[in-house]
Amino acid sequence: MTTTTERFSIGGRAASLALLRARIARLPGIAVLDDAHATRRGPARLLIDVGGTGLSGYEIGRRMRAFSNVPLDFCREQRLVVVFDEDEEIGERGERLLFALGHACQDSAATLCSAV
Repeated sequence: MTTTTERFSIGGRAASLALLRARIARLPGIAVLDDAHATRRGPARLLIDVGGTGLSGYEIGRRMRAFSNVPLDFCREQRLVVVFDEDEEIGERGERLLFALGHACQDSAATLCSAV
């Protein structure tokens, strides 16, 4: 039996992840590829496609770590993977992630806009 507090905590976590996905997807050249409707207990994973930025996932990850030391679980050629543990607060780390990702892609977004 789950208590009311547990249900609201789980729902709050899902809402926080949905908001974070939407905010990341608004960044130029960025797409969130994982299933936003996946409702499962345990760690939550964000798969972020950075291919539209003109930078590799490795370079964006390096810039993010240098800027604010945001922990990323994996960096690949065109992908970043972030895993939130089951008991981890989404809001604080999500804000840091979003801010660092925007900062890391800032130069490439300006280049993309001027090329159009």
